[in-house]
Amino acid sequence: MSSKIFFEIKHQDLTLKVRLEEIDKLKLHEEIIPEALEKLMKAIEKDGIVYHPVIVDEKSLVVLDGMHRVEALRRIGCIRMPVCLVDYFSPLIRVDRWYRTVKGGDVEGALAKAGIKYTTVKRQEAEDVVNNKSYPCSVLVRDFGFIIEEKFKDIYDAYQIVSMIERVLTDRGLKIGYETEDDAVRMLDNGNVDAVVVTPPINKKDVIDVALSGRVFIPKTTRHIVPARPLFVNVPLDLLRKTEISLEDANKEFIEMLKKRKIKHLPPGTRLDRRYDEDLYVFE
Repeated sequence: MSSKIFFEIKHQDLTLKVRLEEIDKLKLHEEIIPEALEKLMKAIEKDGIVYHPVIVDEKSLVVLDGMHRVEALRRIGCIRMPVCLVDYFSPLIRVDRWYRTVKGGDVEGALAKAGIKYTTVKRQEAEDVVNNKSYPCSVLVRDFGFIIEEKFKDIYDAYQIVSMIERVLTDRGLKIGYETEDDAVRMLDNGNVDAVVVTPPINKKDVIDVALSGRVFIPKTTRHIVPARPLFVNVPLDLLRKTEISLEDANKEFIEMLKKRKIKHLPPGTRLDRRYDEDLYVFE
């Protein structure tokens, strides 16, 4: 890795290393949603550029954020793409999970009709047994909870069971949303949703191990919190598709492009194409 060239951005104790990387060397850790992929492919082809690098662990080349962009570029014939390489195991980078919110019907009835085995317990207990990984997931309702009693071997199996519960609920017309732990529970307490599916905690080793094994978690398994990210590197698709030059020559061209541009440092909470909760380094 030391021989590679980068455009480096220093942020506190974390270095953001921007460069082009071969798409076939990148490893995804979550499934792709076909509808989202098709929409993204069309948008990228229309624009003719890739605006933002994906966030990638430098050591393993596991993609932490930007799975759909990687697959979209692969599908439209790109052989390389912009990445922001980071030290994933830096304490400045965190990985969390998404709880599922449920609206629109009788959750317990849906579980019972589908033959899902569950035990009714106090709400806090239903959350605690998933947090300590004794059970794969649970469902909270206003005053109590349901522990899902399906057998599982590891964190990958646990999230396959979460996916099964999602399918059971959506097949019966209930609507699934994705929220942080605190927001999901708050919505339940306020009566904005009918139930919350508690998902198991996940750690960085889980993410790397699953990706390197060739498997992928279900969509919306991880929620990565990075302290900073670069935006608007604006790489032309022609450079990402060009087969007549080497990766390192493509990187020399790309990095020279970046060196000619100014960088604006924006604070967390900035709204651009969306709201960002991290520091931003925007190429102008």
